Amino acid sequence: VRANGGVLSAEDIGNYSSEVQQPLEGRYGALLAALNLLAGFHLSGNDITVNQTHHWVEKALAAALALARKLGDPKYNSSVSELLSVMMSKSQSRAELLQQKSSRTSPSDNESLKELLTGQVVVMGPDDLVVSVASSLNGPFGSRIITQSGIILNSLILSFYWSNHSRGLPQANQV
Repeated sequence: VRANGGVLSAEDIGNYSSEVQQPLEGRYGALLAALNLLAGFHLSGNDITVNQTHHWVEKALAAALALARKLGDPKYNSSVSELLSVMMSKSQSRAELLQQKSSRTSPSDNESLKELLTGQVVVMGPDDLVVSVASSLNGPFGSRIITQSGIILNSLILSFYWSNHSRGLPQANQV
């Protein structure tokens, strides 16, 4: 890493430790929340234009994704489990999402993001082979450095040790 101008050292890796926890499980929470909201509009039965339908779909998806942005690591946010239950519940997700204004469009919540976020995918196969990819959203291909073993290096190593840099959580603990 240092040969490519990076700051990660063998000491950093030697001091690294991980904590294994059972993850909070929920599939398609944002999609289900959006579909639950749209089901309440009876779009096919009302005299609604195609443009109005597109508007409602966009609003439902935006509202559902705004809810999903509140998800995170239950270790740092005790309301995550409850929020996921709300997103999966037909009646609760409608009530939560209907708080959004429906008569006009507004800039996306994401447009106000000034910080850079990181995403990570970790997959473990039945043979205990683990593959992990972390990518910073400030560039199309992380740091553009691939190790000899094929690991793509993250371009925002600083984010992993700037405590309370964003929304009170280290970047690695956010969704």
